Amino acid sequence: MRDVDHIDAVVAELRKDLPAIERRFNEENERFKVLLAADRSVIAHVLKYHLIVEVYLNRYFEMRYPNLAWDEAELRFTQKVNLLTSQSDARVAFVAPGIKELNRIRNKFGHQLDATLGLSDQSAMLRCLAVARAGVEYNDPTRVLHDFATVACTFLTVDPDIERVFQLAFERARQASHPR
Repeated sequence: MRDVDHIDAVVAELRKDLPAIERRFNEENERFKVLLAADRSVIAHVLKYHLIVEVYLNRYFEMRYPNLAWDEAELRFTQKVNLLTSQSDARVAFVAPGIKELNRIRNKFGHQLDATLGLSDQSAMLRCLAVARAGVEYNDPTRVLHDFATVACTFLTVDPDIERVFQLAFERARQASHPR
């Protein structure tokens, strides 16, 4: 005989405890409603920009190393970022700390329903933007996400003409800071 066949007897036995069970259920239901009602617009921004940057990370590696089977490697975002930090490309080195920070923020939102995002969580992204968007002041963390993702994706673009322009700019900057 199955347990379900005894359901009438179980319900009869639990009848005396139903008020306590119902009270506890209602308490948990209220906690659930609070979590459900929380503003999720920030998490949507975090996930969106994380996914966009990951698309560009994938494209970067596929273009930079076309003979490797990137799809088959099934790398996690963290592994891609670790590979990224080993690149000698100055553009990539410039955005890598912010990309790492974006992943840390995404992980926080992926594991905490009550996670928040403040400018203090975005120091690496803000350092990057202080150069790439000089003069822009940030007081909205989602704007930081947007602008940083734009810069990171631009810097992850592999194009021979763009790379030559960046290489020349970096060479001139080095020469200006170390005159002969």
